[in-house]
Amino acid sequence: MSSRKPIKFDLMTNATDSLSNAVELLALNESRTDHRRLKQAITSCAHCVELLLKERLRRVNPAFVWENVDRYPNLDAPL
Repeated sequence: MSSRKPIKFDLMTNATDSLSNAVELLALNESRTDHRRLKQAITSCAHCVELLLKERLRRVNPAFVWENVDRYPNLDAPL
């Protein structure tokens, strides 16, 4: 059994990371092709928006971001 604690990110931190990644991809001027870089930036932006919407739902009622709302607040309920 590993003694490592699982890494956990809250929704806002995760959204911020996704947005930062998108900005970095847009600012990069590397050897990667533009279409590939833009596609990854758009994917990161979409991920950011999804997480921000989930955070908004969580603030209204945390049960809204659970897969099985009927099992909320059971900690074993899948997110």
